[in-house]
Amino acid sequence: MFYFFLLLEIILLGLVSSGLQKNILYFLQRVLKSRNAVMIVYASLFFPGVLLHELSHFLVAAILLIPIGQINLLPSIEEDQIHLGRVTIGKVDPIRRAASGLAPLFIGLASLAGIVLFLSTNFSILPWWKIVLFVYLLFIISNSMFPSRQDWSGTLEFFIAIAVVFLLILGVLFFIGFRFSYSLPTFLTDTETVEIIKKIDLLLLVP
Repeated sequence: MFYFFLLLEIILLGLVSSGLQKNILYFLQRVLKSRNAVMIVYASLFFPGVLLHELSHFLVAAILLIPIGQINLLPSIEEDQIHLGRVTIGKVDPIRRAASGLAPLFIGLASLAGIVLFLSTNFSILPWWKIVLFVYLLFIISNSMFPSRQDWSGTLEFFIAIAVVFLLILGVLFFIGFRFSYSLPTFLTDTETVEIIKKIDLLLLVP
């Protein structure tokens, strides 16, 4: 049940994160007026998340021997939109493209789990400013880890094709009378793991 809530929270967060960023940008534009000031404040606010996002692309691309082109961690304005960072890669097979494109999501989730675990075990002894800092990181990473439209390019079609083939195979197997029995691995049902998932569920309500 807790894993279902976690999946649901991730999906909902992915759906609202883009709108949230646009609202923050709109608020800054109304308050600061200056285009350059808006870009500096907005980029500074999301920089930790952008850094993690782009480094995730870079590290996975380097590990998988994907040609890496431009690396940019500085904000830029293109067609009245602020781009906070970019890592360009060469054309490769769909599997490696997908791995690089989705890297920020999985590394972001791992980072969130690490923050939640650290907070849950040290909350009572941390000074208030460190708690604020970790909550800020939780907010920024969770709203920066989702793949962009460019990250999904050439990846979404691949996953749709895999899903269709998988469902067709399941349908054929079910039709001929084959039945599956499946249970979660033991480490996922362990009490300590479940408690961590509960805490992640609660803290993901923050963003």
